[in-house]
Amino acid sequence: MKRTSGNLSLNSSALFCSTHSAAIAKRQLNFACIPVVLAFNFLCILIPNFRHPHFNFVGKILGPKGASLQAMAKQFKCHIYVLGRGSTKDRAKEQELLNSGDLQYAHYGGPLHVKVETIAPAHVAYKRVAGVLETLSNTLQPVSGFMGGRGGFRG
Repeated sequence: MKRTSGNLSLNSSALFCSTHSAAIAKRQLNFACIPVVLAFNFLCILIPNFRHPHFNFVGKILGPKGASLQAMAKQFKCHIYVLGRGSTKDRAKEQELLNSGDLQYAHYGGPLHVKVETIAPAHVAYKRVAGVLETLSNTLQPVSGFMGGRGGFRG
Protein backbone atom coordinates (compact mmCIF):
# COMPACT_ATOMS: atom_id res chain seq x y z
CA MET A 1 0.00 0.00 0.00
CA LYS A 2 1.32 3.43 -0.84
CA ARG A 3 0.15 6.93 -0.11
CA THR A 4 -0.08 9.33 -3.06
CA SER A 5 -1.02 13.00 -2.60
CA GLY A 6 -3.31 12.36 0.36
CA ASN A 7 -5.32 9.60 -1.35
CA LEU A 8 -4.91 5.95 -0.52
CA SER A 9 -3.90 3.73 -3.36
CA LEU A 10 -4.49 0.09 -2.45
CA ASN A 11 -2.67 -2.73 -4.16
CA SER A 12 -4.86 -5.80 -4.44
CA SER A 13 -1.78 -7.97 -3.99
CA ALA A 14 -0.99 -6.17 -0.71
CA LEU A 15 -4.48 -6.79 0.63
CA PHE A 16 -4.86 -10.43 -0.36
CA CYS A 17 -1.34 -11.87 -0.16
CA SER A 18 -0.47 -11.31 3.47
CA THR A 19 -2.47 -10.74 6.62
CA HIS A 20 0.06 -8.15 7.79
CA SER A 21 -0.69 -5.76 4.94
CA ALA A 22 -4.43 -6.33 5.42
CA ALA A 23 -4.02 -5.38 9.08
CA ILE A 24 -2.12 -2.24 8.06
CA ALA A 25 -4.83 -1.37 5.55
CA LYS A 26 -7.51 -1.75 8.24
CA ARG A 27 -5.60 0.55 10.58
CA GLN A 28 -4.97 3.21 7.95
CA LEU A 29 -8.48 3.13 6.50
CA ASN A 30 -9.94 3.12 10.02
CA PHE A 31 -12.85 0.73 9.52
CA ALA A 32 -14.01 -2.42 11.19
CA CYS A 33 -14.03 -5.61 9.18
CA ILE A 34 -17.49 -7.16 9.50
CA PRO A 35 -17.81 -10.65 8.05
CA VAL A 36 -20.71 -10.97 5.64
CA VAL A 37 -21.94 -14.44 4.79
CA LEU A 38 -23.35 -14.57 1.28
CA ALA A 39 -26.19 -16.97 0.67
CA PHE A 40 -26.87 -18.54 -2.70
CA ASN A 41 -30.58 -18.85 -2.30
CA PHE A 42 -32.89 -20.47 -4.80
CA LEU A 43 -36.51 -21.55 -4.88
CA CYS A 44 -38.51 -23.67 -7.31
CA ILE A 45 -42.19 -22.79 -7.64
CA LEU A 46 -44.42 -25.32 -9.39
CA ILE A 47 -46.83 -23.87 -11.93
CA PRO A 48 -50.34 -25.36 -11.53
CA ASN A 49 -50.88 -26.20 -15.21
CA PHE A 50 -52.24 -29.64 -14.26
CA ARG A 51 -55.24 -27.92 -12.60
CA HIS A 52 -55.80 -25.48 -15.45
CA PRO A 53 -54.41 -27.19 -18.58
CA HIS A 54 -55.74 -24.61 -21.07
CA PHE A 55 -54.47 -21.53 -19.23
CA ASN A 56 -51.27 -19.88 -20.53
CA PHE A 57 -49.26 -19.45 -17.31
CA VAL A 58 -45.94 -19.02 -19.14
CA GLY A 59 -47.34 -16.17 -21.23
CA LYS A 60 -48.72 -14.47 -18.14
CA ILE A 61 -45.40 -14.77 -16.27
CA LEU A 62 -43.28 -13.59 -19.21
CA GLY A 63 -45.53 -10.75 -20.32
CA PRO A 64 -45.10 -8.99 -23.66
CA LYS A 65 -41.65 -9.92 -25.03
CA GLY A 66 -40.53 -11.01 -21.53
CA ALA A 67 -40.96 -7.51 -20.07
CA SER A 68 -42.86 -8.65 -16.94
CA LEU A 69 -40.26 -11.26 -16.06
CA GLN A 70 -37.37 -8.85 -16.68
CA ALA A 71 -39.01 -6.14 -14.56
CA MET A 72 -39.57 -8.58 -11.69
CA ALA A 73 -35.95 -9.80 -11.90
CA LYS A 74 -34.67 -6.22 -11.88
CA GLN A 75 -36.96 -5.14 -9.03
CA PHE A 76 -35.93 -8.01 -6.73
CA LYS A 77 -32.33 -8.38 -8.03
CA CYS A 78 -32.80 -12.08 -8.82
CA HIS A 79 -32.40 -14.42 -11.74
CA ILE A 80 -35.78 -15.90 -12.66
CA TYR A 81 -36.12 -18.84 -15.05
CA VAL A 82 -39.20 -20.64 -16.40
CA LEU A 83 -38.18 -24.29 -16.76
CA GLY A 84 -39.73 -27.71 -17.28
CA ARG A 85 -42.04 -29.44 -19.73
CA GLY A 86 -43.96 -26.81 -21.69
CA SER A 87 -41.61 -23.89 -20.99
CA THR A 88 -40.91 -23.36 -24.71
CA LYS A 89 -43.20 -22.96 -27.69
CA ASP A 90 -41.86 -25.91 -29.67
CA ARG A 91 -42.76 -29.17 -27.87
CA ALA A 92 -41.06 -31.34 -30.52
CA LYS A 93 -37.77 -29.46 -30.08
CA GLU A 94 -38.15 -29.81 -26.30
CA GLN A 95 -38.50 -33.58 -26.61
CA GLU A 96 -35.54 -33.76 -29.00
CA LEU A 97 -33.32 -31.81 -26.58
CA LEU A 98 -34.46 -33.97 -23.66
CA ASN A 99 -33.63 -37.15 -25.59
CA SER A 100 -30.14 -35.81 -26.39
CA GLY A 101 -29.11 -36.67 -22.82
CA ASP A 102 -27.36 -33.32 -22.24
CA LEU A 103 -27.62 -32.24 -18.59
CA GLN A 104 -28.51 -28.64 -19.43
CA TYR A 105 -31.77 -29.88 -21.01
CA ALA A 106 -32.69 -32.29 -18.19
CA HIS A 107 -35.24 -29.82 -16.80
CA TYR A 108 -37.55 -30.59 -19.77
CA GLY A 109 -38.24 -33.96 -18.14
CA GLY A 110 -39.72 -32.38 -15.01
CA PRO A 111 -42.89 -30.43 -14.35
CA LEU A 112 -43.30 -26.80 -15.39
CA HIS A 113 -41.77 -24.56 -12.70
CA VAL A 114 -40.18 -21.18 -12.01
CA LYS A 115 -36.67 -21.12 -10.56
CA VAL A 116 -35.54 -18.05 -8.60
CA GLU A 117 -31.84 -17.54 -7.77
CA THR A 118 -30.11 -14.77 -5.86
CA ILE A 119 -26.76 -14.20 -4.16
CA ALA A 120 -26.80 -11.83 -1.20
CA PRO A 121 -26.44 -11.81 2.57
CA ALA A 122 -28.88 -14.35 3.99
CA HIS A 123 -31.48 -11.91 5.34
CA VAL A 124 -31.50 -9.92 2.08
CA ALA A 125 -31.69 -13.07 -0.06
CA TYR A 126 -34.74 -14.35 1.82
CA LYS A 127 -36.49 -10.97 1.44
CA ARG A 128 -35.82 -10.97 -2.31
CA VAL A 129 -37.10 -14.51 -2.80
CA ALA A 130 -40.16 -13.77 -0.64
CA GLY A 131 -40.95 -10.72 -2.79
CA VAL A 132 -40.72 -12.78 -5.98
CA LEU A 133 -42.88 -15.51 -4.42
CA GLU A 134 -45.55 -12.98 -3.43
CA THR A 135 -45.59 -11.41 -6.90
CA LEU A 136 -45.71 -14.79 -8.63
CA SER A 137 -48.52 -16.06 -6.40
CA ASN A 138 -50.61 -13.09 -7.56
CA THR A 139 -49.57 -13.66 -11.19
CA LEU A 140 -50.37 -17.39 -11.12
CA GLN A 141 -54.05 -16.86 -10.29
CA PRO A 142 -55.93 -17.94 -13.43
CA VAL A 143 -58.27 -15.34 -14.89
CA SER A 144 -61.19 -16.54 -16.96
CA GLY A 145 -60.81 -15.58 -20.60
CA PHE A 146 -57.04 -14.93 -20.52
CA MET A 147 -55.41 -16.99 -23.23
CA GLY A 148 -52.13 -15.08 -23.54
CA GLY A 149 -50.33 -14.44 -26.79
CA ARG A 150 -51.24 -11.52 -29.04
CA GLY A 151 -54.96 -11.66 -28.27
CA GLY A 152 -54.67 -10.91 -24.57
CA PHE A 153 -58.05 -11.09 -22.87
CA ARG A 154 -60.86 -12.85 -24.67
CA GLY A 155 -64.30 -13.57 -23.56
